[in-house]
Amino acid sequence: MNNYKENAFVFSSRLRIWRHIIFWTAHIFIFSFLFNIPGQSIGNMLMLSTLWVPAFILYCYPIMYWMVPSYLLKEKYLQFSVLLLAWAMAGYFLNYIFRVNVLFPFMDLLQHKTSNKNPWAPTSYLSMNVMAGFCCMIALFKYWIKKQKEWMQAEKEKVTAELQLLKVYIFTTNTRITSLSDFG
Repeated sequence: MNNYKENAFVFSSRLRIWRHIIFWTAHIFIFSFLFNIPGQSIGNMLMLSTLWVPAFILYCYPIMYWMVPSYLLKEKYLQFSVLLLAWAMAGYFLNYIFRVNVLFPFMDLLQHKTSNKNPWAPTSYLSMNVMAGFCCMIALFKYWIKKQKEWMQAEKEKVTAELQLLKVYIFTTNTRITSLSDFG
């Protein structure tokens, strides 16, 4: 009945930092290749993607580790929605602050001429929200797997208890039949 084998890398708390390092490293490489700016070397794209990681972490982790477990999973949907909306607005300002204070000076340092120096540009904000959604999807999937494992364990215990009761019932019935056959 126990067909589930837990993945130690995914669920081990002592490997948590390694999971995050691997995740964000993969993010850097994927974003560098998917959102390649024409005329930029892959090295520059890797540096630009690496620059965005702290902003993405600052935006994603409060949603994933505070809002989802404290509100969404406890079925406090209204509070979750209000907090998420407020955090989304704060994220738009985070995007602005990051573009003005980090991204644009770094692009100037690389001598990259861009036609879009709009600090309110929604593309990077959209990327932050996509990453937040992806991170939450991973967190919810891990939660679901954990709950499935708990449910499977409860089912296993239920079947074991039912088998014990069935053994007692069969033994008692067998004893009664034997005692009745002794009299007859």
